[in-house]
Amino acid sequence: MGSGEVKGENDYLDKNIGISHKTEKFEDGSEFRIKFKVSDIIKLSKDKPIIESNSLLLRMLLGRGGRKHDLDEIGLFEGESKERMNKANMKYPIVIAQNSKGIPICLLDGTHRLEKAFENGVENVKVRVLQKNELKQFKTEEVWNV
Repeated sequence: MGSGEVKGENDYLDKNIGISHKTEKFEDGSEFRIKFKVSDIIKLSKDKPIIESNSLLLRMLLGRGGRKHDLDEIGLFEGESKERMNKANMKYPIVIAQNSKGIPICLLDGTHRLEKAFENGVENVKVRVLQKNELKQFKTEEVWNV
């Protein structure tokens, strides 16, 4: 199974996800805006070392992931998202991207795992880190509302 799969819930792996960050830029000066499939992020990060990181600090830096489909309402996990959070398998690491200064800029995989850790008072979570420049292959000009 992939980085955060729950048995019988593989459908999200091939779903297209969009993330943008208004203050981050790619090397060419364009806005950091990417579109990817979670399965591609899992493949890209699979050889990265797993580190432990403070779940509260990550949540503060990353917010709740910035992915609209993960939230039923801003600031609240409810319904299907709450169920997915409760089923999230914490043995799999979350995947984040960081900028050249080492600052986390977005959560690529593991929104429900990070929220579960926070809700359950888990101090540290397993993390794999991708560098922003490793995500250039997912660059898009597409704009969406979050």
